[in-house]
Amino acid sequence: MPHQSFQTEQTGLGLYGHHIDKEAIRNITENVQNLPLVHKQLKILENFGRRLKYIQPLYIRDAKGIFPEQYINLFELKSVVVVPVYLSSSNKLLGAAILDQGPWQYFKIDKDTFLALIKFGQSAGEILAKYDKERKSGKKWHFSPRELEVLKLLAEGASTFEAAIEMHLSEYTVRDYVSAIMQKMNVKNRTEAVAKAIREGLI
Repeated sequence: MPHQSFQTEQTGLGLYGHHIDKEAIRNITENVQNLPLVHKQLKILENFGRRLKYIQPLYIRDAKGIFPEQYINLFELKSVVVVPVYLSSSNKLLGAAILDQGPWQYFKIDKDTFLALIKFGQSAGEILAKYDKERKSGKKWHFSPRELEVLKLLAEGASTFEAAIEMHLSEYTVRDYVSAIMQKMNVKNRTEAVAKAIREGLI
């Protein structure tokens, strides 16, 4: 399920994929203007979204010809839905997520799915706005390269012992890094630290 987010600078960035090579997803950096239909629809939503009660998803039945062939083949895209991510309080468009239903599958969309996608766009928008506000208020963490490496390994499911082997350090040293990370982020455990790091785009 390839996801992309469209920022104000109109660049699509790969974020996450279910049962898909995460590295392939994260290597995506695409100018949205290279996706004419998607770009046009997002511009319409951006210009007229404030007049609408809610911003509707865009259903693309056949992705071929809409998305670059490299993505069609790599992610086995048939049909996709472009879900606007927006701030419901002001109907401000923040970006979008691109969803598919699996390899070479048509996206089956009914009324319940449609409403769920609208709610997803609203919820994602509220979360993005919240964390954007926190970043602008100066809430930042400063990690050393080693601490970031530990975070990445933890995010991949490594234990402190496995991280120590990978980094050629003692397990005690890695535990010290984990403790420092948790203290800086003001979290109770490593799972929460990883979740926050992913949300903030640190890893």
